[in-house]
Amino acid sequence: MSTKANAITGYTYADLMLKHECPWAKDHHESPRRLSSILDRCRELNLFDRCLFVKSTPANDNDILLYHNESLLKKLSKAPVQNIEQLKQFCQEYEDVYMNEYTFDAAKLAVGGSLNLLDSIMTNQCRNGFALVRPPGHHASKNEINGFCLFNNVVITAKAAIEKYNAQRVLILDWDVHHGQGTQYAFYDTNKVLYISTHRYEHGAYWPQLAESDFDHIGEGDGRGFNVNIPLNKTGLKNADYMYIFFNIILPIAYEYDPDLVLVSAGYDVALGCPEGEMKVTPDTFAHLTHYLKGLANGKVMVLLEGGYCIDTLAESAAWTLRSLLGDPCSPLQACANPDLTVKKTVACCKNVLKDYWQSLRIDLTEKSQVWIEEALHKRSLNELATNENRPKQYDLTPTLIIDRTEEQSKKLQQNIKRAIELAPHQKPLERGPTLLVYDELMRKFSVGNHCERPGRIVAIWKGLKSRGLDQRCTMIPSRHATKDEILLVHTNRFYDDLETTKTQTKKELQKREGVSRSVDYTNEVFDNALLAAGSCLNMVDAIMTDKGRNGFAIIRPPGHHAHSGMDYGFCYFNNVAICARYLQKNYNLQRILIVDFDYHMGDGVKDVFYEDPGSLNELATNENRPKQYDLTPTLIIDRTEEQSKKLQQNIKRAIELAPHQKPLERGATLLVYDELMRKFSVGNHCERPGRIVAIWKGLKSRGLDQRCTMIPSRHATKDEILLVHTNRFYDDLETTKTQTKKELQKREGVSRSVDYTNEVFDNALLAAGSCLNMVDAIMTDKGRNGFAIIRPPGHHAHSGMDYGFCYFNNVAICARYLQKNYNLQRILIVDFDYHMGDGVKTQGRSRWVQYADRVGLDYDASQVPPEWHRWLQYITDDPPTTTPLKKYPWMIDHIENRTGTSQIYVPYTTVPPKTQSWQPPTPSTTITQNISSTKSQLQ
Repeated sequence: MSTKANAITGYTYADLMLKHECPWAKDHHESPRRLSSILDRCRELNLFDRCLFVKSTPANDNDILLYHNESLLKKLSKAPVQNIEQLKQFCQEYEDVYMNEYTFDAAKLAVGGSLNLLDSIMTNQCRNGFALVRPPGHHASKNEINGFCLFNNVVITAKAAIEKYNAQRVLILDWDVHHGQGTQYAFYDTNKVLYISTHRYEHGAYWPQLAESDFDHIGEGDGRGFNVNIPLNKTGLKNADYMYIFFNIILPIAYEYDPDLVLVSAGYDVALGCPEGEMKVTPDTFAHLTHYLKGLANGKVMVLLEGGYCIDTLAESAAWTLRSLLGDPCSPLQACANPDLTVKKTVACCKNVLKDYWQSLRIDLTEKSQVWIEEALHKRSLNELATNENRPKQYDLTPTLIIDRTEEQSKKLQQNIKRAIELAPHQKPLERGPTLLVYDELMRKFSVGNHCERPGRIVAIWKGLKSRGLDQRCTMIPSRHATKDEILLVHTNRFYDDLETTKTQTKKELQKREGVSRSVDYTNEVFDNALLAAGSCLNMVDAIMTDKGRNGFAIIRPPGHHAHSGMDYGFCYFNNVAICARYLQKNYNLQRILIVDFDYHMGDGVKDVFYEDPGSLNELATNENRPKQYDLTPTLIIDRTEEQSKKLQQNIKRAIELAPHQKPLERGATLLVYDELMRKFSVGNHCERPGRIVAIWKGLKSRGLDQRCTMIPSRHATKDEILLVHTNRFYDDLETTKTQTKKELQKREGVSRSVDYTNEVFDNALLAAGSCLNMVDAIMTDKGRNGFAIIRPPGHHAHSGMDYGFCYFNNVAICARYLQKNYNLQRILIVDFDYHMGDGVKTQGRSRWVQYADRVGLDYDASQVPPEWHRWLQYITDDPPTTTPLKKYPWMIDHIENRTGTSQIYVPYTTVPPKTQSWQPPTPSTTITQNISSTKSQLQ
């Protein structure tokens, strides 16, 4: 018997619990084998050797009276266990219960063992635990035993946590296939306990056949919203169904509730093969469910055994639960495909009735939920439910579990159970700590003054781990330098060789190359340091893949996730994580690798490496490589053979045929706006031509869709509306196109990128924007629920002070600004599924200048920003130039300081629409240089 003192996980049981059995039905399915099989399986896997054993002692009367009435306690203590006929009569007063001469003592041990394990968890002797107890408890109510249950172990444990340890919030999750009505009754009117139960219900046809087991019973008084029933109205549900419930209901509520303690009524009668539940959840799923719960309550999770009647999967499921509590990894989940429609309906009904109490459930709501609620309540009304009025005076003592399977069905089920267990084998636990660490002091050598990416970053991490003794719980692995071949898995040979030259360059040469790259610095040590970081990561990959560790933490620098195949970028030189992924693909033939990046900044380098072609690097457009003039030749070149074009047309036709338009059930509340005048602006056979919107309009009319919508009038946007996004200078400049000659229009085309001009373009762009605003007004005044604006020219590439990519006025950005100003909307979601990124929309909003105005002690208009700050305003770094000064480049325009608060000078990619926050012009004596110098000295 292990009594491991430093164990994370505790467990409790008592041999006397194995003597509790039915005296008149020795083959009763609630048998001692249920517990003995779990004990045998856990011993076989040596799980108990890694746990703290907590002795079960009998609960005293005061413990049991935390929930149950004294009259029930006395009655059970005097049960006529010595006379079989009298005992039968005694048990017939209650539904589905039996007793023998050991039952009462076993029930007190079940409560006492649970309370002892609670003490061990709450006093930090162990972090979590498993109470392997019987008889079970969750059906027992205050004054009644029921459903194999005498004392409600989980209720008494929860009440003890509240009274003895002052727990303010206790979560009880009950995944037994039967509803734990006894637990629900105990806490129905309190918010100190959140009770969540998933159970087979079948609209009330399945035991215990109670109306209060349905989704619409959510508590009362202070407990309203804190009783969550998730009824399952179909058998045969699988892993995907339970995972869907967990992620859509259980975990969102649980994390919002933020409990002090998690208690689990663990019934394994939902497991594959159990004749009670008739569900198909594989045993390893319970490891996943338990794992997700360990993120709550600082890991204080206590599991209590309830039901489960298929011995093989019961034992396996309990073993997986215990392994998860011990911190062992979960097995890859089997058969986790689409959830059943009945489960989706149940989840929708639950969200609908609980959304007023839980913010986390106010997303992904469906309009169908009300229909599904009415459907569920109607089906429940067709079943005869159990009530006090129709309760029998005596219950039949015959075991209610009847297994109705043919020999062939039983054989097939056993094969399925065997296969499920084989597909999730138990791995041998690793010796010592399963976590690896790599750290090398040599990574401190690369240093550039007081730069934010400095050696102190990893030194502080390492000291923090050591001070908490975490390094002693891990296995240290050696560092190493990556080879050139390993680096070339991701990076180009030219980039590698170029970075290697930094080892021998002079200080002047290193300083000169800093102006070429973005947010990177160079010393003679940077190359070796970057190799050491990448190689150390690869050493850890090898150690994990050869089972020397389960997981690991590489404390390395420089970082890597911004580095591209042929370019260092954002403090990053070699892309460590991308190199590791490529290494795993090549050396270990891994087919699926998940990279999770929760750095504050996007790991653009990693994305670039794996986005499309494994070996390609997409060249990004930047201000540095922007040409002075653009080629006016349309960039769309169709390079297809006749056969390819024919095949493409067949695919298009087939795609349309495979998605036929169904006849609607009822008229919708959708708005439409379309104006033939938008056809006037046209430039030959350009791909952005009038035929685009004409084809859409004809397609809608041919299907009768226009008849199901409400047409709203078009209109031209006003100048003030356009200036919500665009600069006055840009507006006035574009307006001149109305009167310019053909020669003048052609001349200006060389200035901008992929835009054409005619005398009609200005009015057409005003009409497009204004029509969108008309639709915004109609939706916001409830004249329609949604709408489709069939407009041109498009807008999402247009910037505040520049037309761009067929776009002149940014229609969607203007609508968003209009909504903010006229309807005071605080949160607007813009979804852009155009093939090309809507870069013009992206640059709207609070600019870097506004964000850093307070930090650098300045309060100027954007037009007052010196030209050397312009590229910082875009995307270079989160540090303002007061921290990291930027150099001026030839493409930057000359700057004219402006103290009027208006945009008198064009700033490339204007960052501030007319005053997004209050502004006062500085005094004439104040200069921007003085402000910057003053603030820089303060920051230093």
